[in-house]
Amino acid sequence: MDLLERSYLIKFLPPFRTDKKIEYNKKSKLYLLDFGIVNYFLGRLLQIKQNITWKDCEMMVFLNLLFKKDFNEQMYYYRKINGTEIDFVIKKWEKLVPIEAKLENKDNIPKVFVYFLEKYKEKVEYFIKTTKWLSFERELNWKKILGIPFWMIGSI
Repeated sequence: MDLLERSYLIKFLPPFRTDKKIEYNKKSKLYLLDFGIVNYFLGRLLQIKQNITWKDCEMMVFLNLLFKKDFNEQMYYYRKINGTEIDFVIKKWEKLVPIEAKLENKDNIPKVFVYFLEKYKEKVEYFIKTTKWLSFERELNWKKILGIPFWMIGSI
């Protein structure tokens, strides 16, 4: 697995955790970094793709974040033991930016953002929720929530 990661074919994303009683703290998430390999394993290699799935969206957001981050940033995912999850948490110095990769066009606030803000109050800089094409800006207890199309995540 180490060879595959050093060859940039896969990447492991570790869990973000501070409380082992309520936060998932065991396994890293595995991402395949090559859409060709992903499509091969999903049997979509020779198909013309017209619809993007939520998993494609998550992978595109992951790749954009991975190749955009600087050396001061660390990337994680966040999951509570009950299964509630935030797809990505960017940590730069001591500030956190939780990111939910969604393909829906709704400006709602994910419930997990509310919980995460209660737990990590001052460490949260702002939140990001991706959408299919909708842009919006909302607030949650004086913290900004940016809604941006998933394909624009590299521009933030």
